[in-house]
Amino acid sequence: MSFRDMESQGGILPSVISRLRTTSRLRLLAMLVGFGFLLTVVLPSGNHRPHWGPRPPFPPDEDWEFDSWQASGGKDRPYKQPPPPKSADEQLWTKRAEEAGHKPIPFFETTIRYLGGFLSAYALTKEPIFLSKADQLGQELLAAFETPRGIPVFAVDPKTGAPAPRQGRDTLLAEIGTFQLEFRQLAHWTGRAAYHDRASQMLKMLERTQHNTTGLWGTVWDTASGDQKNSDLAVGGTADSAYEYIIKAFLQGDKMEPQLRDMFIKVVDGIINNLLYISPNRHLLYVTDVSHGRPSGKLEHLSCFLPGAIALGAKYLDGEPGFTREMKRLWFWAAEGLGRTCWLTYADHASGLGPDEVMFKWWPKEPTDGLWIKHVERWRQQSGRGGSDAVPPGVKDGKPLGGSFEGKDYSFRLNSYQLRPETVESLYVLYKTTEDPVWRDRVWEIFEAIRKHCKSEGGGYHSVRSVEKEEPFASDDMPSWFLAETLKYIYLAASPKNDLVPLDKWVFNTEAHPLPIIRWRDWEKKRYGITA
Repeated sequence: MSFRDMESQGGILPSVISRLRTTSRLRLLAMLVGFGFLLTVVLPSGNHRPHWGPRPPFPPDEDWEFDSWQASGGKDRPYKQPPPPKSADEQLWTKRAEEAGHKPIPFFETTIRYLGGFLSAYALTKEPIFLSKADQLGQELLAAFETPRGIPVFAVDPKTGAPAPRQGRDTLLAEIGTFQLEFRQLAHWTGRAAYHDRASQMLKMLERTQHNTTGLWGTVWDTASGDQKNSDLAVGGTADSAYEYIIKAFLQGDKMEPQLRDMFIKVVDGIINNLLYISPNRHLLYVTDVSHGRPSGKLEHLSCFLPGAIALGAKYLDGEPGFTREMKRLWFWAAEGLGRTCWLTYADHASGLGPDEVMFKWWPKEPTDGLWIKHVERWRQQSGRGGSDAVPPGVKDGKPLGGSFEGKDYSFRLNSYQLRPETVESLYVLYKTTEDPVWRDRVWEIFEAIRKHCKSEGGGYHSVRSVEKEEPFASDDMPSWFLAETLKYIYLAASPKNDLVPLDKWVFNTEAHPLPIIRWRDWEKKRYGITA
């Protein structure tokens, strides 16, 4: 049953949502922000995720990490402290949490989850404690930039300010380009220019080093020298949010920084010309990584953020200098084709859930024969001669295979569903940017599959293995992004047309924490060189 069917029949979710007043819905959204926040702040990190059955009273001595406790303020909690623990187990748990507060915290994860969470909570509630905590955490994170080129290290000790880089001297592209939204917002609200300066420094470095031909960057960088250590092109786990943040930073800054617009136009042009391929039989459009000019054929679930990012650009760059009507059409084709494929990797399987990674089939003669832009150009030539297809290959709607193993055009590389948000995120953005309800209906289909296969009897939800089975195997984990991101995008897709978080007034950070568009003050424009 689709969202539209539920609404017409007075279904539970839409009817509840329709009765919620604006203030109540904002509280619910803040609660969803808080739930994802709580899962990482209160529960242990790493592999010690909630166990939905009987569990030991405290985690084992080895591997025990509680870096998130320190990120949330440790002893200095934002709310009144509960009474002192009485049981020996509670005392031991507290003692370990306190001791672990002196461990380094990862810069990337802490920024997108905790700093983004504090900022979003402040934006939605205007409670000063959240901004105070964001500023406190931001001050501690500034130590991560104490490197020769200002590239952030992997982790930093918030007590001593000492950097704790991973083994070696490398920083991933995603780590370089995924803190700008949070630090710029913090600079605007606190008036501390140091936050904006760090964000601007890395954006200028990316602008300066953007490849002339591909418009992209290598995935691994030398932390000390600032040199790119490889020429691999990818939008998956090593790079994804760096590309996402360029268009979102442009929108966050009220479209007043044309260099960000120009960077993103080059990015999407590079992705379309180098990383987008179609499969040989079903013509499924997908994005893959390329090394030394050769595509791998791998599609990561993490890469399914891309249709949403391209759709945002297609919608909100309309009318901008350098963005033509033909580009808008091509970008929406790319976004819709990619979104369809990401959805089909769910709908193709008996469980209705999507695998974490798949490998696409090669074309018979040469893998690069599947480069999508080649097929678009061929289609254009045929259309000029009276071809009947209204859209190029890779964009037409296709039917799910309904659990069949034959003719999928791809195989599993990792067949688990980890409650990830990227696909529902992009389907939500496509719904909002195209106003086509089919994308909203697809969100609902995924939600129904999650409720059917991922809900735990003891409470909570869990990941699953073997999505191709009608009854996939349950895994004993619930990642924080499920509450912070996946459920939030599903909820927003189900909301009435008068948006809770309209995309022309808010941007979502990569953990789905909404941040408002910044209206720069005159002194900020002068201080930061914002001239548009």
